[in-house]
Amino acid sequence: HPMYGPEAFWRCKAHYLARAVLQQRPALIFGTGPVGKALARSLMAEGVKLAAWVDLDPRKIGQMIYGAPVLDRQEAVARRGQ
Repeated sequence: HPMYGPEAFWRCKAHYLARAVLQQRPALIFGTGPVGKALARSLMAEGVKLAAWVDLDPRKIGQMIYGAPVLDRQEAVARRGQ
Protein backbone atom coordinates (compact mmCIF):
# COMPACT_ATOMS: atom_id res chain seq x y z
CA HIS A 1 0.00 0.00 0.00
CA PRO A 2 1.34 3.51 -0.86
CA MET A 3 0.92 4.67 2.75
CA TYR A 4 3.72 2.28 3.70
CA GLY A 5 6.02 2.90 0.73
CA PRO A 6 9.50 4.48 0.80
CA GLU A 7 8.26 8.01 0.04
CA ALA A 8 5.79 7.88 2.94
CA PHE A 9 8.59 6.70 5.21
CA TRP A 10 10.82 9.63 4.21
CA ARG A 11 7.97 12.14 4.66
CA CYS A 12 7.32 10.80 8.16
CA LYS A 13 10.99 10.81 9.13
CA ALA A 14 11.51 14.32 7.72
CA HIS A 15 8.43 15.64 9.54
CA TYR A 16 9.79 14.64 12.93
CA LEU A 17 13.42 15.52 12.20
CA ALA A 18 12.34 19.00 11.12
CA ARG A 19 10.46 19.57 14.36
CA ALA A 20 12.70 17.81 16.88
CA VAL A 21 16.26 18.19 15.58
CA LEU A 22 16.44 20.71 12.76
CA GLN A 23 14.19 23.51 14.01
CA GLN A 24 16.71 26.31 13.71
CA ARG A 25 19.61 24.71 11.83
CA PRO A 26 20.23 23.58 8.28
CA ALA A 27 20.75 19.90 7.50
CA LEU A 28 24.01 18.22 6.60
CA ILE A 29 23.24 15.15 4.48
CA PHE A 30 25.72 12.28 4.27
CA GLY A 31 25.58 10.63 0.86
CA THR A 32 24.41 12.06 -2.46
CA GLY A 33 22.83 8.86 -3.75
CA PRO A 34 19.14 8.05 -4.00
CA VAL A 35 18.65 7.61 -0.24
CA GLY A 36 20.31 10.91 0.66
CA LYS A 37 18.41 12.74 -2.05
CA ALA A 38 15.09 11.26 -0.92
CA LEU A 39 15.75 12.43 2.62
CA ALA A 40 16.83 15.87 1.39
CA ARG A 41 13.68 16.31 -0.73
CA SER A 42 11.50 15.34 2.22
CA LEU A 43 13.33 17.69 4.58
CA MET A 44 13.08 20.58 2.11
CA ALA A 45 9.34 19.93 1.80
CA GLU A 46 9.19 20.44 5.59
CA GLY A 47 10.99 23.79 5.25
CA VAL A 48 14.45 22.60 6.31
CA LYS A 49 17.35 24.27 4.51
CA LEU A 50 20.33 22.23 3.37
CA ALA A 51 23.74 23.34 4.63
CA ALA A 52 25.78 20.85 2.61
CA TRP A 53 26.25 17.27 1.53
CA VAL A 54 29.13 14.99 2.51
CA ASP A 55 30.32 12.37 0.05
CA LEU A 56 33.35 10.17 -0.57
CA ASP A 57 33.15 10.19 -4.38
CA PRO A 58 35.77 12.66 -5.68
CA ARG A 59 33.68 13.23 -8.84
CA LYS A 60 30.85 14.69 -6.73
CA ILE A 61 32.91 16.86 -4.38
CA GLY A 62 32.59 20.51 -5.31
CA GLN A 63 29.25 20.07 -7.08
CA MET A 64 26.02 21.75 -5.99
CA ILE A 65 22.96 19.60 -5.35
CA TYR A 66 19.65 21.27 -4.50
CA GLY A 67 21.58 24.49 -3.91
CA ALA A 68 24.00 23.03 -1.35
CA PRO A 69 27.68 22.18 -1.89
CA VAL A 70 29.07 18.66 -1.81
CA LEU A 71 31.99 18.48 0.63
CA ASP A 72 34.53 15.81 1.42
CA ARG A 73 34.68 14.43 4.95
CA GLN A 74 37.61 16.60 6.04
CA GLU A 75 35.97 19.83 4.90
CA ALA A 76 32.70 18.88 6.58
CA VAL A 77 34.51 18.31 9.89
CA ALA A 78 36.36 21.62 9.49
CA ARG A 79 33.06 23.48 8.94
CA ARG A 80 31.26 21.82 11.87
CA GLY A 81 29.77 24.38 14.19
CA GLN A 82 29.78 27.21 11.66
